[in-house]
Amino acid sequence: MTDTLPVIIDTETTGIDLDHDSVVQLAAVMYDQATGNPVTLLSMLCNPGTEISQGASDVHGITQEELHWATPTAWALQHLKMALDALEQQGDVILVGHNSDRFDIPLIHRILPSAGFNTYLTVDTYTMAMREWPEKEHKLGLLYEWYVGKPAVKAHDAAADCWMVAEILHKYLTEKGMTLMELSRQQEEPRLMEVWPWGKYKGQRVDDLPQSFLNWCRTNYHEVHPDIEATICDKLGCDTWTK
Repeated sequence: MTDTLPVIIDTETTGIDLDHDSVVQLAAVMYDQATGNPVTLLSMLCNPGTEISQGASDVHGITQEELHWATPTAWALQHLKMALDALEQQGDVILVGHNSDRFDIPLIHRILPSAGFNTYLTVDTYTMAMREWPEKEHKLGLLYEWYVGKPAVKAHDAAADCWMVAEILHKYLTEKGMTLMELSRQQEEPRLMEVWPWGKYKGQRVDDLPQSFLNWCRTNYHEVHPDIEATICDKLGCDTWTK
């Protein structure tokens, strides 16, 4: 039986536009699936060659001046790819992150498409949390404090965020008696939601939501989580998200 090797990744970025923004900090962490102990593979500042938006800098605290001598972002991603290639000699790498399926992985794939970051099996703890506890907060630091029961430390530092994801994932898999591969397979297809996970209707049953609200979501949101898209289309009787 081939081993599965969880590699938790996180990025801090110049902004949140997947089509234009870039990476200013990259981290990758492995953890021992038996003990849950994380090991940092890499943690580095990256020079994207573009300006950091003020909003992004306010969140992660990284300034333009700090990046002057940093490794170019594409080179940093090559380092990550080489580490993943080496690990694949030992087992199946599964990329893990918090909202990584919809942000970190598409972003780094756009920056370095030749590396094939979008071809790995994945586990997303944001998807896990939204499905398991739709009424709770799903931001990483708040989820960590509630579920793991420890204060979040250095939130929005890429390596620290990876370590929090490792603890959340290890506790969840242990409690559920699941393997990492089983969770990855579970997340491959969208799941219809019974409880709404965000906004003013957070915590309410989907069956009780006004149709006008579902129509508003479909009209105004162009990129939503696949579970939400599938749920809204199921309730409205639409085949696709296309307007």
